[in-house]
Parts: sequence; C-alpha cells; structure tokens
Amino acid sequence: MDAPPPQEDVVPYIAVAQLLRRLGFSAPEVFAEDRAAGFLLIEDFGDDTYTRLLDRGADEPALYTLAIDTLIELQRAVEARGSLDLPPYDAERLLAEAALLVDWYVPAALGDPLSAARREEYLDLWRVLLPEAALPGETLVLRDYHVDNLMLLPDRSGVQGCGLLDFQDAARSVPAIGGHPGGSTQLQDPRHLHPIVEARRQTALPRTPPADLAAARTRACSPGP
Repeated sequence: MDAPPPQEDVVPYIAVAQLLRRLGFSAPEVFAEDRAAGFLLIEDFGDDTYTRLLDRGADEPALYTLAIDTLIELQRAVEARGSLDLPPYDAERLLAEAALLVDWYVPAALGDPLSAARREEYLDLWRVLLPEAALPGETLVLRDYHVDNLMLLPDRSGVQGCGLLDFQDAARSVPAIGGHPGGSTQLQDPRHLHPIVEARRQTALPRTPPADLAAARTRACSPGP
C-alpha cells in the first residue's frame, strides 16, 4: 500500500486492521510498515472481489449471505468486546455527509446551488430524524462495506471467508445510526440487490420499529408552528 502523507495517513488503516483481526475477521495482515513514508506491506487477498465474482456469474445469494453474516458476527463481537477507540459516527458527522447531497449533487444536477435557507431547511429535516434512529449500544461502522471492498477467501471458513478492504474510515456508533456496521451501504447498493440480504438482516439485527420511523418522518415533513 502506497499512501503518501500528508494527503494520506496509514495509521488508521493499521489500527482498524488490527482491531478486525483481533475480533476474528479477515482484514489483511500488515507485515511491514513505514508510517512516515506511507508504505505498508500487506497480505494479498488475490483478485476475487465481490464485484468481479458477480460479473462472472457467481452465486449472488451465497455471497450476500456471507456478507450479512459477517456484519452480524461483527456486531456481536463488538458488543462482547465493549468500547471502541475510534472516532464517533455522531449526528455532526452524519449531517456533514447528508450535506454532500445539497452541496455537490444538487448544483451539478440543477446547475445552481441551493440557497442558504433551503440548505438549512434540508438539514433541519435530518436533525429531526436522526434522534429517532438512536438505539442503545455501541457498534463498529464500516462506511464502505460494499461489493468493491469485499473479497471471497475460499480457503477460510465461516465469516473469515469474507475478506474486508478499505476500512480505514471506520467509526463507532449506535447500531441504527451506523447502519448496522455497514449494512446500509450494503443493503442500498443499487448495483446489486437481492431479497435475501434484507431478510437475513431482519432475522438477526435490531432495527428501529417502522411505526417510530414513520412518525419521525411525519414530524419532519409537518410545517412548523
């Protein structure tokens, strides 16, 4: 891995890789490192990303079952371990990411930026909704958990057969805010959707009751006093 500073920092990658491996998951082992220069010698998982496997006609339900089972076991392992020494995936960070839609996509799609008032109105809707999603308990958020960053490792059994990549931006969050440690990215990936994914998740991961979320959406869309 070549991640030259100051643009990149290999320290978070090393820390999260060590955490995942301690928890029993397949993150690449770091064999040697030069942190000052941004060089890492890491384990080679091969070429079989989920993206390439799916393009070749691999068993989609089996791959997604493994991916969701890995998320389930990851959450359970974090619950058993306790507190994580990672940046918080809190409301402030979520609002900053929600703002990407209006700050980048809207001007590109419509040709003009939103006014400051409309931008704030948009963020206010999120400020209403986010507290409704909060659940007790801390979990690990892998923000880029999707087909480009998952690999099949057929020589490993169970969830260790799912190789994890691009996890350096991991954070800690309560389950609903974090999307069930990467689950929202996986479940909403428009390139590959399969009914088994949501069905599998519902059987094993807690979620905010639909009625509660519906009530929150109603409040967010209702005109103020």
